[in-house]
Amino acid sequence: MNSVHIQTFRGHSIHAVDGQCEEALRNEILHFWQDMVSPQDMQQRLSEVVLVVRNSSDELVGLTTGFLGVPLKPDLKFWYLRISFAPGARGVFRLPRRVATLTRDRLLARRHPQADGVAIVLENSKLRQPSIRRLLVNEGWKPLGKGPLGNEVWYVCADGSEIDVLPEGFTAMPEKGISK
Repeated sequence: MNSVHIQTFRGHSIHAVDGQCEEALRNEILHFWQDMVSPQDMQQRLSEVVLVVRNSSDELVGLTTGFLGVPLKPDLKFWYLRISFAPGARGVFRLPRRVATLTRDRLLARRHPQADGVAIVLENSKLRQPSIRRLLVNEGWKPLGKGPLGNEVWYVCADGSEIDVLPEGFTAMPEKGISK
């Protein structure tokens, strides 16, 4: 299986891969990651690719991955979502937001017995601003706090519940921009 087209958004086609791709797509993804992902991590991450995004010229300009990460608390394990876009595609209005939502929903639909939900870590400092926080809240994400490395962590529980106690090593997140 290579990929299945699931949606076109602002001239970009979004395809489901779900970790299954033929050699040509694998090679495209490895080339796309060349300056972003260490060579030792590339092979592992290939099986984690959820969606790929192509521009109107059919070039790979973005992708998402999902992996079962370390538990946030002893009884909570989440899919962790990663998003990577080529510089030109980052500025396409609401494309990253749409792709993140589609990926989150796909991961939740997998109903993995060990996954309680989906989490996203905002490593990019440009994403830690009130306007982005409002977008996340409007898309159904909930703020968890700042992880041990100081990055904001947002989550959605599969059953709609909320985490009421910060995991060990986390600190509270600033309230600015968190309300709808």
